Amino acid sequence: MPNSSGKNQYQNDNIPNEDILHAALFQYAKECLPLQQRLTRLKKELNYDIKFVIHKLPSCHTYRNDRLTKLKQLNKAFDVPTVRNPPPAGVSTQLVLLALAEDVGGRKGTGGIRDKLKEKGWMIPRQIVRQTLRMFAPEGLDHRFPGSARIQRGRLTTLGPFHEIAGDGHAKLAAQALQMGGVGLPIYGLKDKYSSAIQWLVVLPNERLAAAIGHLYLDFVEGFKALPLQLTVDGGSETGEMLRFHKHLRAIKAPEVDKTEWPPYQKLLSIRNIAIEGLWHWFRENEGYGLFELITYGKTQGIFDHTSSLHRAVFYWIWPVVLQAKLDEFVIYWNNHTICSQPEKAMPSGMTPRHIYTCPEEWGAESLTIPLQTDEQDEADAFCWVDDDFDQAAQLLYQQLGSPPITALSAWDLFMAMLPVLQDMYGEE
Repeated sequence: MPNSSGKNQYQNDNIPNEDILHAALFQYAKECLPLQQRLTRLKKELNYDIKFVIHKLPSCHTYRNDRLTKLKQLNKAFDVPTVRNPPPAGVSTQLVLLALAEDVGGRKGTGGIRDKLKEKGWMIPRQIVRQTLRMFAPEGLDHRFPGSARIQRGRLTTLGPFHEIAGDGHAKLAAQALQMGGVGLPIYGLKDKYSSAIQWLVVLPNERLAAAIGHLYLDFVEGFKALPLQLTVDGGSETGEMLRFHKHLRAIKAPEVDKTEWPPYQKLLSIRNIAIEGLWHWFRENEGYGLFELITYGKTQGIFDHTSSLHRAVFYWIWPVVLQAKLDEFVIYWNNHTICSQPEKAMPSGMTPRHIYTCPEEWGAESLTIPLQTDEQDEADAFCWVDDDFDQAAQLLYQQLGSPPITALSAWDLFMAMLPVLQDMYGEE
């Protein structure tokens, strides 16, 4: 009989708000997800299930599934960028050159440049990026990879997201590395072993202080409102408070978990904490080397005087903000990049960490989070860089200067603009 309603098979009326759908489709484009995975994420995150629509094609008497066609129509309607329809060649080349100029350390390859452009909504084909790099920065392509000197790694195994969270500090921007008279910007990170997603990445005053790492952990569980089943760290004393907090909270929130079969934490040699140790290489390649050059520029150009307490205070008022913004950018890049397909790998690959973390059931796994009420967390702040009086004075001066953007490229200019006024204010030459 004729279908007078005009509907075939199933219809999903749970269509999300246009702004929410627009943001979701752009996020999937940034991750370069295949269409099938985009459908999965729409259902999982927005409860929007584009159902099967069956049409009979009279010419060949076969049937066609319009599910993916509908998704393509949505992408077109919202002008979602695609690598198949890039900007004109001249514009694409200019965008690649701008991204290349921001890579002060000259460490990003074709994939790194493409990922940076994706985050800004530009989908540039790999061939165009490679040709541009070959023409304007051939030396970078020549000295990059394959990295044959790396330590050989074994196979990693785990049961699902939040089964094991690996923690580690990164000292390549700390005081000993910068050699700027004791100022430093150490980093600490927490990374999910199963999905490879970065969960927490922050700059802190002292990565060797147990209280600082302990409060970082409390911020982490408060942010996720959940505990992991296990923490994996190296054997340093700075992790003592964090491990104590985790063991205590897990015993309260999951007393049924056998601590013998499922220990709350394990300590490894630093080089064996593979789940997160390997991350630092990619951070240095993408951001670290360039940041090191920009931070130490103040020393090499005679701008920064480490013997001056005021110089140190202004440094600590500006640079932690700059570095944290860069860390946030790196987390987005990392969680949206596609992990190389590794058939021999025991855990998922060939997909983005964000998708693996969000949809572990695609690989027969499940999230092992232990729910936690955030009102039980300690809210003490162990991340104070300058005292309150100086912070208020610097903030007021910054506003008087017009609140210019604080970036890695402009940080020392802002330092030099603020310093004379603060010297008059504090009576320091």
